[in-house]
Amino acid sequence: MPGFILNNVKLGLFVLFEKQNSVWICSLILKKIIFYIRMKRYIKGCLCIYADALHRQPLVI
Repeated sequence: MPGFILNNVKLGLFVLFEKQNSVWICSLILKKIIFYIRMKRYIKGCLCIYADALHRQPLVI
């Protein structure tokens, strides 16, 4: 996945230097990358909380 993000950043920079009126494309790509990173952190946090809750529950057999 890091390679995918790197390619998007390179594409965004290329578009930025190639066409000044296409800055919105770069911002759109950057927003997608930021959204992806935030979602990844959010999901990881939820999984950690869920795992912690599972460990704290007493086992009922």
